[in-house]
Amino acid sequence: MTIYYSPSKEGFYDTSVISYPSLPEDCVQVTSSQRKIFIEEMNNKNKRLVVVEGKLRLEDRPVVVTWQSIRDKRRATFF
Repeated sequence: MTIYYSPSKEGFYDTSVISYPSLPEDCVQVTSSQRKIFIEEMNNKNKRLVVVEGKLRLEDRPVVVTWQSIRDKRRATFF
């Protein structure tokens, strides 16, 4: 079983499950245990995978501040 992750597509590709006609050029091979850890961190801790010096690394996703989030925070403070 070979598993890849593509940072540009932000997706995993498992070649044992699906036969892909082609894979994105930036795919990096990962183990099934790495994939499990990466998915857990990405879903539960708001992380994303990036490639640094040819290796995958988890980092915090940037926080996007919207007017709605500012209003929500203000309302929660006063009520």
